[in-house]
Amino acid sequence: MYKRMYIYFFVSFLVVVSGFMPSYFLELGENDVAHHIHSLSAILWYLLLISQAVLIKQKKNNLHRIIGKASFVLAPVVIGSAFHIMYVSQTDLKMDAFWTLTFFMVDHGMILAFAFSYFLAVRFTKQIQLHARFMAITALVVLPAPLSRLMGASLIPDLSGMARLNIVYILVEVIFVIILFRDRELRFTKNPFSFFFISILVIHGIVNFAGNSIIWAEYSNLYISAYSSASHIVNIGWLAGFLSLAFAIYLSKLRGASESVS
Repeated sequence: MYKRMYIYFFVSFLVVVSGFMPSYFLELGENDVAHHIHSLSAILWYLLLISQAVLIKQKKNNLHRIIGKASFVLAPVVIGSAFHIMYVSQTDLKMDAFWTLTFFMVDHGMILAFAFSYFLAVRFTKQIQLHARFMAITALVVLPAPLSRLMGASLIPDLSGMARLNIVYILVEVIFVIILFRDRELRFTKNPFSFFFISILVIHGIVNFAGNSIIWAEYSNLYISAYSSASHIVNIGWLAGFLSLAFAIYLSKLRGASESVS
């Protein structure tokens, strides 16, 4: 399965591009710089995943490690720009309040799951099987948004928005279940997919109630006010902190490897 991981990453990439084709790629001139930065960073992330999987398949481990360092810059840009897009979406007066809050929850779930899975991928760089799985999770947890858009624009346009979201989450959950069973067949005991599968189930449940939640609406207002008052400081500090943390973990791994050799 993992020898063909580049194929799965490429399919995920096609889903993302297809999902955002009507609202972004066909409307490039209508989108702002923030959307361009986020889209470019997301595209580069998928290209990184695909190329890294190909390099591992070809046993070019040294080149894999060199290119992998780019993720220390790319991942914070993906996450930071996603937080900004989430702020922009919350201040979009054209969208219904119910859907604004609903997608606020969807986006929260995707961003936090992506960030945590990437952090763990860096943490377990030396454990190849764990590292590969955590990187695969970064591609899986962001699928709800593009899949929902793809279904609404092309596949099932007459289906209600919430029904589409539920179907999308079920599809992602089914993918996780398939992978879990596959890993069980491979007798891989340290399976990170279990935690993220449960997380997706929880997010799926909450998404159905977020649009009508007073508490979530209050949090949304707090997020908007906090972001707008200190957006630049928060973004720069968050990105710098995340980058420093990832780099510190990488250096600790290098020191550990050098000590073991000596």
